[in-house]
Amino acid sequence: GKWIIEQVLKYLNEWEQRGLNAIEKVHVNVSYIQLHDDELVDYTVSKLNEYHIAPARLVLELTESRFVTDQDRLNDTFMRLRSLNIRLAMDDFGTGYSSLSRLSCTPADIVKIDREFIRGICDQSHSFNRSFIGSVINLCHSVGISVCAEGVEEKGELETVLSLEADSVQGFYFSKPVTPEEFEERHIKHPHKG
Repeated sequence: GKWIIEQVLKYLNEWEQRGLNAIEKVHVNVSYIQLHDDELVDYTVSKLNEYHIAPARLVLELTESRFVTDQDRLNDTFMRLRSLNIRLAMDDFGTGYSSLSRLSCTPADIVKIDREFIRGICDQSHSFNRSFIGSVINLCHSVGISVCAEGVEEKGELETVLSLEADSVQGFYFSKPVTPEEFEERHIKHPHKG
């Protein structure tokens, strides 16, 4: 958790030092377990300061691997992060422990709907997924939460999630994971090529 936060902020700072200012926000995955680390918030703030990155440009994506047992402690960490203008995203929504019950007690700014619900969304036999995504988007929007559709791989999927009013979209349709160097070349130095 801490190492990747530093690496992301370091790259962002290096790019900006060279005049490459194309990135508005960066997202970093952290687990709920990592949020139990009492030093995580202070460490993150120190790295934001060290690399001269505004906290509002950092989004921590919460990934879930097991049931959370100390919700009060996590809520304190969430409130500290949000008071610093660090945004929180709930990753893989709709699967595992990333569910409506988790959303009701986690102050997420962004919900990221899992690929499981995006796959095959254009097929008429997947009407449940379309309805689910539409309902989640409407619910989230009604309480001021943005929604990202994850795992979009085809043009039809993109068109469908946009028609359902997803706020943002990510997936292999746009790019597979790349190294920082490839990202810089494709999306910062020559953004119209990649």
